[in-house]
Formats: sequence, structure tokens, C-alpha cells
Amino acid sequence: MILGVTGPNEYENNVNNNWYTNYLCAWTLRFTQEALDYVKKADATKYKSLAEKINFKEGEETSKWKDISSKMYYGEDKTRGNLLQQDGFLDKELIKVSDLPAEDRPLNQKWSWDRILRSCFIKQADVLQCMYLYEDDFTLDQIKKNLISMNR
Repeated sequence: MILGVTGPNEYENNVNNNWYTNYLCAWTLRFTQEALDYVKKADATKYKSLAEKINFKEGEETSKWKDISSKMYYGEDKTRGNLLQQDGFLDKELIKVSDLPAEDRPLNQKWSWDRILRSCFIKQADVLQCMYLYEDDFTLDQIKKNLISMNR
């Protein structure tokens, strides 16, 4: 769990378990392990020299990385199959777009930012950005479910 962060959706700050931030943290730890393995294989002498220079305790540190990345928390609404941008996302005002009066659109010109942020119309930007950047890590079904509004 990562508490009190601002993810890519800068309008919602100091949130807990921002999906993108948690995902990127775990991904970074996994990628660092891959890079470490690559360097060890490509030039073991340089690897050993660098590890000694920075006092890198491989087994100790990499086991922490694996533990953190394998236990990372990702909010999900299992009923809808949606990943949740952050803790409390489902506490937002969930309104179907089809139920919005025409005079309320466009929202960014008719509603206050406070009301928009309390609604589902921010589209979970952080989750969608993560899926765009790491598309190969998600199934087509996951991507489709998260591109469609939460309140279908």
C-alpha cells in the first residue's frame, strides 16, 4: 500500500493507493531486477565492482523488492471488473452519462471542479494511462472494461 500520493490525475491529490503509482512502483522493482540480471550476465566483473562500490547486498535487497512487488495492493471492483484509480473511488457520485441533462454539458463549463471530482467523470485517468503505457500487461477484456464507464 502507498498512502498520501498524487498520481498523474493531479486534480486528486493526497489519495491512498493510486492505481498507477502502485503499479509503477511494483513494475520498477521488477524491471530493476531484470536490469540487474542483464548486467550480471553481460559483464560479471563490472557488476561485482559496482556492487562492492555501492555496498549492494543483492540477496537482501532483491528479496525485499520481490516481496514488495508481489504484495502490492491494486484496488478493483470485482463486480464490474474495473480497476479503481484509488481507494474510495466508488464513493464518488456515480451517474450514467445518459442520465445527465443536456444543460449540464460540457461538465467542465457547467459544474464546479469540486463536483466533477466527486463524480465518476474523471474517467479514472490514471488507470487508463497505465493500461496505455503497459498495454501488454493487460488482457483485451480488462482494457475494454476499463475504457467503458464505471456505471454501465
